[in-house]
Amino acid sequence: MVAIDQEDGARKGPILQLKSISKRYGGVQALSDVSIHVNAGEILCLVGENGAGKSTLAAIAAGLVSPDSGQIIVDGEEVVLNSPRAAEVAGIRLASQELQLCPELDVMTNVLLGHYPRKKIPFLVDYNSMKRKAEERLSSLGLEDIDLSQNVGEMPVVYRAFVQIARSLTPGAKVLITDEPTSPMSDIEATRLLKLLKTICDQGVGIIFVSHRLDEVLNIADRVLVLRDGKLVDEMGKNEGNKERIVSSMLGHTSVDSVRASSSVNADSEIAMKVQNLSTANGISETDLTLKFGEILGVYGIAGSGRDSLGMTLFGSNKPTAGKIIVGGNEIKLGSIKSAMDVGIGYVPAERRAQGLLLERSIKENITLAFLRKLSKWGLIQKKSETESGQLWVDNLSVKTENMENPVLSLSGGNQQKVLLSRWLLTGCRILILDDPTRGVDIGSKLEIYELLQRLAHKEKVAVLVISSDIEEVLKISDRIEVMRNGRITLSKTNPTQQEVARAAYLEEAS
Repeated sequence: MVAIDQEDGARKGPILQLKSISKRYGGVQALSDVSIHVNAGEILCLVGENGAGKSTLAAIAAGLVSPDSGQIIVDGEEVVLNSPRAAEVAGIRLASQELQLCPELDVMTNVLLGHYPRKKIPFLVDYNSMKRKAEERLSSLGLEDIDLSQNVGEMPVVYRAFVQIARSLTPGAKVLITDEPTSPMSDIEATRLLKLLKTICDQGVGIIFVSHRLDEVLNIADRVLVLRDGKLVDEMGKNEGNKERIVSSMLGHTSVDSVRASSSVNADSEIAMKVQNLSTANGISETDLTLKFGEILGVYGIAGSGRDSLGMTLFGSNKPTAGKIIVGGNEIKLGSIKSAMDVGIGYVPAERRAQGLLLERSIKENITLAFLRKLSKWGLIQKKSETESGQLWVDNLSVKTENMENPVLSLSGGNQQKVLLSRWLLTGCRILILDDPTRGVDIGSKLEIYELLQRLAHKEKVAVLVISSDIEEVLKISDRIEVMRNGRITLSKTNPTQQEVARAAYLEEAS
């Protein structure tokens, strides 16, 4: 069970207060005099564009960042949260957007990481007690179906998120901060996670829920707070909020959704990539796929459908067990990133921080990474050319930074995604594959990315393959849609309805 007292569960009033919090990073004012509070048994949702200050505020509450000014009050007493350990002692837990797990260890070990029960003999772990405690923790959250002995790295992302949340809820938990927990999930998976959060809330834990998915926010929130440019600009109760009001507060104006999929695909367009009988050891089974120049092909599927490994397989970072990938009439070497790049394939992975970016290196270096051979002479990088190339794409995609020599880690999620896109646009790639391209990206940046992809496909005739767990995204931007289920394509259609896509993904093979 989540270890909180009955008195805590019934407590009235704020369990955590952040008063007049300000934080500056160099010339950027990340937060300016922001005050929030969360009550026991309440779900407080924070929304705002990337760079609005949400993650900074969450990091301050979790002890990862120290504010320049302001107070933090837990249970009516002022505290100093100068480390994650101090926050843990105060009862504040963080389940971050980037999953902080040990993928090579099993579920039981991850759930109790750092809190292993000991035997009377020093240094010996009591494995019987450990198993019992892990079972109790998962059972209290309705997660009895998770196998304690399975390695976390082998689990779908939704289950890894469950494990991280279970690990966060150690005895004494008062507030759980979740940062974009549903961003890599399908609708059904996200629904289950939201149900889990409500279960935790019912046990008296206050929850701070950071998300860009406004439908989820409106579904789960007791209160919604909107941040813009480091300031708190709006607050609404459970029955006061609507999507248009939230978006208007986030952007400072009413949104105009100008992105629409094309009405048709030219049947005579040249084939960019043809995939035949592709199979892998991790979820793809005899899949055929055709991608044309000048179109956006959307592939939708839930976790475990094969969608998760399709992009990596086509780019060569995951070697298939069978099949052919044909580009320009010629087969390319399977399992070879170099071969994929040589024929003009670029790839933006779903886990941009773990798989795509060199976080401690500069924005410039991340942009030019795939183009270094062209920027080198006699084995030496031509610094002037590198700087010019980096600056060109910082300007072209409006990457928000004071200096492209800053580490890419300093950028918001939307701007990090623009850096990855810049990397491949710099190479002049003619086939661009993107896995969940707007995961963890705010509404403004999402619209920019959609418009960029449509310009690339429809004006510059790049072949764009968008692999997504977001059904609305696929329907919005794709000229043609294919659905994966159990490793195979179950639907291939222009302009399908949402019901047709969902049915093909969850229920049965389409006719």
